[in-house]
Order: sequence, then C-alpha cells, then structure tokens
Amino acid sequence: MKKTILFLLIFQIIPHSNAAALRSEIDRYTILRDRAITDRQLKVKSPYQEFFNLDIVASSGIRTIISDVKSGTETTNSAQKQLNMFQLLSKYVNSERYVDVDFTTGFPLFDIKFKKHHFMPSFFFNYNVGMMFTVSNQENALNPTGQLYLKLDKKIGIQTLYPQKKSLYQFAIYQMTRSDLLSSITSSSLATSGKLFNLDDLNKEQKTIAFDIDYMKKNARDFFQLAAKEVKLLSQTDHKSKYEHKPLLSARYGRFLKWEKIMATSFIGIHYRQKYSLHQGIFIGTKFESLQHPLELTAKLSNEFITLIPQVKFKYLRFNYTLKNPYRNPQKDVWVSSMHSLNLAIPFP
Repeated sequence: MKKTILFLLIFQIIPHSNAAALRSEIDRYTILRDRAITDRQLKVKSPYQEFFNLDIVASSGIRTIISDVKSGTETTNSAQKQLNMFQLLSKYVNSERYVDVDFTTGFPLFDIKFKKHHFMPSFFFNYNVGMMFTVSNQENALNPTGQLYLKLDKKIGIQTLYPQKKSLYQFAIYQMTRSDLLSSITSSSLATSGKLFNLDDLNKEQKTIAFDIDYMKKNARDFFQLAAKEVKLLSQTDHKSKYEHKPLLSARYGRFLKWEKIMATSFIGIHYRQKYSLHQGIFIGTKFESLQHPLELTAKLSNEFITLIPQVKFKYLRFNYTLKNPYRNPQKDVWVSSMHSLNLAIPFP
C-alpha cells in the first residue's frame, strides 16, 4: 500500500508529455467538472439523498472580472468601452477562470421490501450550470481574446439505494436536458454586450434518458467503490450538445484506521471521461473524522491540485468549505487560479 501511494504521488507531480498539446476549452472544463464531482463524492455517501444541496465552486478573481466588465461598459462612449475591455483582457491574459453551481432537491418515497430485498427510492431534481473562461494572446500577442464555454444541465428522475450485508448498490434513472455554447470573447463583443455571459443564450436543448450506477463493498478494514454516471440510454432530441454525452467512470479504494478518538480513511482512486487523459483522473488522499464531534477534514491530491475540505456534519445539516490550490503552474501556458467552494446540504434522516 505504501509503495502504491508513493508511486502515485510521484506520478502526479511529474509533468507529462501531452502538456504541450493545443488547449480545448471544453476538454479543460470537463476535467475540472469531473474533479468537482469527485470532491462531492468525498463529502457525501449517497448523492440525491437530500432535501436540499447547494454547492458553489468558483476560481479566485471571477467576481472581479464580472464586476470589471459591468463597470467598464457603463460609459456611453463606445471607444472608451472597447478600450476598457481591451485593458481587462490584457490584465487577465493567459489565465483561466472556472465556475460550477450545483443545486439538488429531492424527497424520499416509500420503501419497498420483498423477502430479503430492500429498496429505498427517492425523487430528485438537479440543476447544474458551469462556465470555463480563458484569456489568451497565443494567437495574437497584441490582441488578447477570450474563449468562453457555458453549460447548463437539468436532471429529473428517481434514485434508489439497495443495501446488502456488506455492500451498497445505488441506481438512478433520469431525464437530462443539456444546453451549451462555445464562443470567442473579444474587446468589441464585451463592449457591445456588457456581460461576460448570458444564460438566455442557451436556447438549444439536448434531451436524453440516462442512468447512474454505483457499487460499494465495505467491511471493518477497507472499502472498494465502482461508479458510472451519465450513461445514455436513449436520445429524445436530434440536437447534440458540444459537450456530447460520454459517461464518467470512477473507482476508489480505501482503508480505515482508528486512532484514539479519530477515524482516518486513506484512499486512492481514478476517474475518467473521454475528454482527458487517464493519468489526469488519478487522486489520493485521507479523510480524518472525529469520533466525538461532528467534524471532518479531507485532504486530496490530484496531478494538479492540493484539495482541503473541512466539514461540519450533523444528522440534519452538513456544511463544508473546499480549497483547491494548484501546485503546478502554468498549465499549457495558462495560469490556473486557486478555487473555493461552499456547500450546504440538508440530508434525508
């Protein structure tokens, strides 16, 4: 186990040869989005088993950029507007910003028991909006431009838990409505619109029926988890989003260690979607949980970020803050900012 962790640690830190490849804004959004999903899985055992869950992830500086766009376009002088926006793009040249807002609401349905089988279904609705914004002068050193990717997902469906003696199955089936756009941002377009993005522009929808499946085997010493999310069953519209519809696959293994009044869980894992390399999804970490107080601290290392998640967890309330700090910069000639997340949830009893 120690040799495996050491190997993964070295593998994470060493840069890989594909770092020089041309950057895709959608591919970059995908790896950051999947890391956000992985972080959420570290906070809660069963997704969609909550009355309320709001999770907001944002890169440092994004509020300032949005504010600067608004204030810089308030003047009625068109030439001054464009100059202000050119200065804004120049200020943030060769840097990226990421935003992910995830909201879930749901309620439990009646349990179903048949002989030794016990199903615990629930209804859920999930709303997720994400944005990736990068400013670059790599094509024109004198005229920086931005690339903006914006995506909106809505899911509505049924999820059920199916517990066994030493394992837990989770299955969800839902309709997913997806809208997205990829656009080029110039000083002229910012001066004209006065906004970095507009959700009203997401006017074309891709509708599909999809499912998630999760399996966890657990005993007193360790656990093993396999999951597949957003697996498409059938399409309901002809329109296809730019994000396409590739499933997210993941696996995680962990070991438990009880030390006085603290339970420590060390884990290694990997997630993958057909938008990034396999090594980018590797992560390792440890969760420390107080056996006397409702406090947890999770530390996680990917091949790009060090993540810390302090959490306060009661029976009917959960709150946590997440700090994702990059330890490798720049990434493909683009400076990566630290990210912050706030999460508030009211779980089922």
